[in-house]
Amino acid sequence: MASSKQQKCALAFAAVCCILFGCAIAACGLLFQYHDDYDEDRTNGMGIDGGYEYYYTQYWLGAPLIVLGILILSLLCCKAKPL
Repeated sequence: MASSKQQKCALAFAAVCCILFGCAIAACGLLFQYHDDYDEDRTNGMGIDGGYEYYYTQYWLGAPLIVLGILILSLLCCKAKPL
C-alpha cells in the first residue's frame, strides 16, 4: 500500500518536531545545570550546600527524542521494497 505525499509530509513534520523538542530539552537542561546561580547556597537552597542534586534529565529524555526523530527521518528517506 503506497503512502500519500500528505502522509509523508506529516511524518517528516513529526520527526522534525521530535528532534527540535529533544534539542530544546537538552539545551534547557544543560543551561540550568551549568548556570552559575545554582552554585550558590543563597539561591532558594539549591546550591551545593542546599542538597540539590542533578538528575541529568536532559540525557534520558532529550537524547531518545533526538534519536527517534533521526530514526523516523532515516526510515522515511530510505525506500523499502514492499513484501
